[in-house]
Formats: sequence, C-alpha cells, structure tokens
Amino acid sequence: MMTGITGYDYEYLWALYLKCKGYAAKVTSKSGDEGADVIAIKDYTRIAYQCKLYSKQVGRKAIYEVHAGKDTYKCSKAIVVTNNTFTKPAIETAQKLSVGLLPNKTPERLIEACSRSYKEGTINPKDELFLQLPVAIQKAIIHGDRATSEKMNENAVRDGNGEVCEKNKIVEIPVIEKNDDMRQKHQINEIQKRNGFSSDKSYAVKNDKSMKTEKICPICGREFFEHSAMCPICKCRLADLGNKKIVKENKASNNDIKTEKKKRRKRLHFCIGIAVFIYASLLVMYSEPEESVYTEKIQVTASSKDLKGNHYADALKILQEAGFEDIDLIEDADLMFGLLKQDGEVGEVSINGKISFEKYEFFPKDAKIRITYHTFKPEFRSSEVGNDNFQEEEKEGVVEYDTLQNLFLILSYDTTMESIDSFISDNNLEFTKEEYNGTPKKYVYKIAYEPGVALQRYADSGDYVEVCFSQYDGFFLYAEYFNNSAFMDALLYNYGTHWDFRESEPNNSYSGYYYSKPGKFDGLIIEHINGSSSQTSYHPCNNAEEALLHVIVSQ
Repeated sequence: MMTGITGYDYEYLWALYLKCKGYAAKVTSKSGDEGADVIAIKDYTRIAYQCKLYSKQVGRKAIYEVHAGKDTYKCSKAIVVTNNTFTKPAIETAQKLSVGLLPNKTPERLIEACSRSYKEGTINPKDELFLQLPVAIQKAIIHGDRATSEKMNENAVRDGNGEVCEKNKIVEIPVIEKNDDMRQKHQINEIQKRNGFSSDKSYAVKNDKSMKTEKICPICGREFFEHSAMCPICKCRLADLGNKKIVKENKASNNDIKTEKKKRRKRLHFCIGIAVFIYASLLVMYSEPEESVYTEKIQVTASSKDLKGNHYADALKILQEAGFEDIDLIEDADLMFGLLKQDGEVGEVSINGKISFEKYEFFPKDAKIRITYHTFKPEFRSSEVGNDNFQEEEKEGVVEYDTLQNLFLILSYDTTMESIDSFISDNNLEFTKEEYNGTPKKYVYKIAYEPGVALQRYADSGDYVEVCFSQYDGFFLYAEYFNNSAFMDALLYNYGTHWDFRESEPNNSYSGYYYSKPGKFDGLIIEHINGSSSQTSYHPCNNAEEALLHVIVSQ
C-alpha cells in the first residue's frame, strides 16, 4: 500500500475516481458523517459509500454503518469500498442488507485510473477534490503513476526557496536590451517564432547549445496561462529557478490591449444577457402551460415491496404525500374467504409500468400510477351482516373505537411482543404476562383498563384484550377482545390452541377473524384431524372491523 496516505485522503481519491466515471461526487464532513463518507449521484441514482483504508480485512461494522447512512442521506444504494478484502461475516451481512462490496480498490489503482482521465482531459487540476489531495498524490496523477513521481523526486534539486525543480532544466530568458517598444516586441516575436510558438506569452528555457522555449512548467509539466511567475499547480516560482529572468512584454501596451479586450467582452456579455432575458420573458408570456416539455422529477418515499401488503388507502396516502397526482385504484376481485390475503390489501403498485422500484427512486411528477388491491369476489361479498343494528352502524359510519378496540384493529399475523409492549406503554394500560410450557403457547398478555381485570386468574369483570405468542421465535398465535357489556368476544386466530381451535386441526385451515356468542353453539363446524367434528360458537368474518362491530352493536 502507498505510504503517507490517510483515510481522509482515500475518501477524496475515491470521490475523484467516481467523478472520472461520470458521477457527481461529494465527500461528507469528517465528523458526524452518519456512516457515509462519499455521496455520489448518477442517472438519478443516489449512492452512499463507506471508504475503508485498512491493513486488515473489513468487518461487519462498516456494513451496518453505511446501511444506516443510506437512509440518513436518502440514498437508494449503499456500498463499502476498501483497499483490502472483507470477512465472511461481513459478506453475509452485506447480502442480507443489500449492501454492495468493492474490495481491492488500492490507492495505486485509483491513482492510475485518475491519471488516465487526467491525460484525457476529464480531470481539472483546479477541481476541489483534486486540490484536497496531498501534493505527492497530485504529482503521481499528473505524471502517470507513483513510479513516475518517485523518479522525478530522485532527479530533483532544490531552488533558493526550497522548491523542487527538475535537473538540467534552468529557466532563462534571453537578455534584451532596453530599446524602443517596437524593436523589443519584434525581438521577442522572432525568438518565439524560431522556437515554434505562435503566442508571445511563453516562458523561455535555455540549454547549453541553443535557445529553446517551452509553454510548460519544468516541475509538473503543466501549461502556463497568462503572465504568471508562479505555477498554478505545484506553486514553484519560475523567477527563482537558476537565478534567471523571465521574458516580459511591454507591460504598458499589453495592459492597454487587455483592458480594451475586457471592456469589449463585458459589453458583449451584457448584450447577450439582455437578449436572453428578453427571449425568456417572451417565452414565459406567450407559452401555454400545457405545452411545456419540462417534467419535474420527484422521489418515491417507499419501495414497491414496502407498499405491497398495506391497505390501498395507506399506499394512496404515501404516494400523494410524495407529490404524485395521477393515481388509479384497480380492484382485483380474487378473494373468497380472506384468510391468506385481506380485503383492500395491495397486491401490486406500478409507476409508468414499472412494478419493481426502490425507495427514493426518481420518477416524473406526472407519472401514471396504478394501485391494484385484493377484494372479495361478488358472490362472496356479504350483503347481510346479521342484525339491523349492525347494518345501521356500518351504514352511518359513526362507530368510535376505544383504546382496547383499536389495539385489536391493528393486530396482524406479523405482530410482535415488542409492538405489544410499546402499545401498552404509550397508552398507560394495565397488563399481566404469563409464561406457559410452550406447546406451542409460550407467553400470554392480558391487557385491560383496571389492574384487577388484567389478572390471568380470579380477575374482575371488565373489557380486556388477550394476546398469545408461541415458543418459536415469538410468533403470533391468537388475539381475543372481550366486551363485558355484550358478553361477546372478537377473535383473530393464526394457529395453535384457543378453546375450540386446536393445533391438531388439518392444514391450519381456520385462520382468520371471528366473533363469538358464548354458550350459543350455532357457529362454525370444525373438522378435526381424527375425523370427528364439533360445532362452535364462532362465526367467521372478513376483517377485524366486521368482527368488532358484531360485538359492539350487541351491547
């Protein structure tokens, strides 16, 4: 590895390398970068890079950092780049988090690539990224590689100011007697013409045998512009090299010509600016808004995977808040029982026909968006609910749910114990948590408004919600909402055991929502794996709200 290069130098070198590849690249602040060292954009794709200049393999920490930095800087991709390689755990973690890995990106390789771009003219030596690099790296890029730079240093001498200059190249100008202006200018032009220059703005370099003029710096080899006595790249003072003088034109006449040219240039730019302004004003005044060819691009705030599985109303809200306007809702009437997929669940979202897109990806503001969601087939849609009170409440849409009822509404097969703990804490509810033997019931929450009602045994009368989790990674088993006034409950069943629902039932075929009238066995007939059957008090429902309404309107 190239010695003397720091981790910060490596970040700027990588950013410069990306810029050579057509990216718009920026190095983040040294402190508080939130896991991203370089941010690059190309083709509306925003990428966060973590740069690691290590003498050993890169571990998982860098993967986690750049994954966090991706969301902080609103990037669609995250990549870790290093001069070394990655550990096996780091590779596995990167695969799980969809983080890209770029090993073996040594400083020498990056310098070589930047040097090629420099020769092609794609790197500007005045670029901020280039100027942030150490002088040694700058010279290595200019001369082609590090070997060139080292060779240059071996053949170098120091001038009076301590600057490095190349041996056997002494800057000198021919001594011209101070004659009148015309004769002096004629002599200068003759010298430059003899040495192959068409311009009279060059420095003269004198060898032992003949006079030879060159428009390059004897240190870094870059061209000089205007009448500067200092190289704009390596900062060497030509006037001090070899204690010689620099050819100068007649300053008085030259300054007059330059001043006049600047005035004419300013007048031309002013006239062009006025013309452009008038043209733009007329274009705005007389152009129709609908004829504009400009299309604003905006970012989608959720990926296609994030939107899939949500209720279509939530997906619609997310896209509208992002700024999209042309959104169509399309029904996919493919449900019969609503066990595996919920009514209103988003099946697919397409933007201009693209069904797979990432978070923060750019799309035109007027993009055509289609949200396809699942719903029941006409023959399976309930026209009757069971009683007049229920129909009236659903029709008027005036039902207000309390905290326990809202808890039952947000429960799903993906509910975790962490989410239950958070809901209890946020709403100041009373609860008890009991551990069982795990076959498969392991943990049971009983949540209520009063401490006495929340007891698992010998509890007081009152409304409560019971949630059960299995021993296998805390998977959701079932949830029951009990309403004391109606003496009825609503149930979300996944698998396992809950009264008449047993783990021995075939193919887990009774998952879904139910409402129950205890003591009145006129509901679902369950067939058990041993061939027997039993009638229960549970009546199947399409969703959580339907189950709750059956319970609430019965009070």
